[in-house]
Formats: sequence, structure tokens, C-alpha cells
Amino acid sequence: QDRTALYKMDLHAHPIEIEQADLPDILPFQVGTFLIEIGRLLARLRKQEYRSVERNLSGTVRGSLMMPKHIRHNLAQARPHYAWCRYLEYTEDNALNQILKAALRKCSKLLAQLEHSSAAKYPEFRSQINRGLNALERVSEPHKIDRALFTEARRGLSGFYRKFIPALNLAQLLLQDNYHAHSNRKDNAPQQLQTLPFAINMNTLFELYLRTLIYEAAKEQQPISLVRH
Repeated sequence: QDRTALYKMDLHAHPIEIEQADLPDILPFQVGTFLIEIGRLLARLRKQEYRSVERNLSGTVRGSLMMPKHIRHNLAQARPHYAWCRYLEYTEDNALNQILKAALRKCSKLLAQLEHSSAAKYPEFRSQINRGLNALERVSEPHKIDRALFTEARRGLSGFYRKFIPALNLAQLLLQDNYHAHSNRKDNAPQQLQTLPFAINMNTLFELYLRTLIYEAAKEQQPISLVRH
């Protein structure tokens, strides 16, 4: 059954506030929507950009030679065949992909918590997480998830890369507890959690409920009993 026929999350709406107690019920929707969205994107493209990097290169010089570091780390250490350089590199290892990778890691942890607290299993979600992490294997883990990282990730998301905005918004919701942990707030007030508005197709939900009843009854060869609530 296609989950998009069961529920739909409005990826372009403003987030709404939720209570901490409601988060476990909403997490499967957030995780599922994020994995569907990121799966569509990473199957076709990954954002790449030029970044300034510094590396101590062996036997070659690229870009600018950083003389103070070159003297301290190479010449003073009797390593003249090394050169400490700064240069531009076209890479997938940028703020956006780091956030998406962190969100995939978070999805894996959230699924483990959901599976531990209930009998539900999510093999399809696990498979999507593994595919996403494989696609981002060259991307490093972010050192800190904070406002600056999200600001950097949103920079340049125009034109062709606007497709990543909904996935980034979902990633921010999934990582909101990490984000709050690195905020500059000094008080001990509880952080307000958020989610995107979503709707559930009740007709489809009822059909799935009946299908489950029939399947379980067929396995156990018992008569079907519909309980009115």
C-alpha cells in the first residue's frame, strides 16, 4: 500500500506547534515523508558546490601556499616534500548534504525507538535509510547542528536546487532536539516542538484496518469480529 495514499504532509506550510507527548504519534509521519522525499532527490542528483579547503599535500601544490602553516608543519619538521595549500574543491561535502545525512542517522535512531516501544516494524524505511546513507557516503558528519549550519545550507537553494527545500525543512524538524541543544538560550524553559500540518485519508485507513483484520483472521482461521467504538 502506497503510504502517500494514506497520509499527506504539507511540505510548503508553516510548522505548527505540538506537545512533547504527541511527538511519538507524529514521528512515523515525519520519518516516512522525509524518506520518500529524500529518496526521490538522491536517486537523481546531489548538491555539489565549490568550497575552500586546506590540506597538507604531498608532492604537489594546489591553489595558494599557506606559508605560516607550511613552515610550522612542514619545513620546521623536515618535510619539504609536503605543501600546506588552500584551494577550491567541487564537492558533495557541504552543509546541506551534512544535514540530510544527520537526518538519515536520526531516522534510524527514531525507528529503533519506535520498534522497541511497539510491535511495528519498518523494513521499507530501513532500506530507504541505507540507500540514502550509501548515496551520501562521501559526506562527513556535521560537528554541530545549529542555526549557522542551516543558514549555510539554505544559501544557494535557488533555481535547480530549490527541490531540496522541502527535504531540508523536514530534516530540521527531525533534528529539532539536536538544534535546540546547541541554541544560545540560557533559561531552562522547555523547547516548543513543531511539525508540518498533515492529513490522513480516513477511507484508506479504514480499508487497511479491514484488510488487517481479514489477514489476521485468515492466519488463525477465526471468525472476523468488528468492534464498534
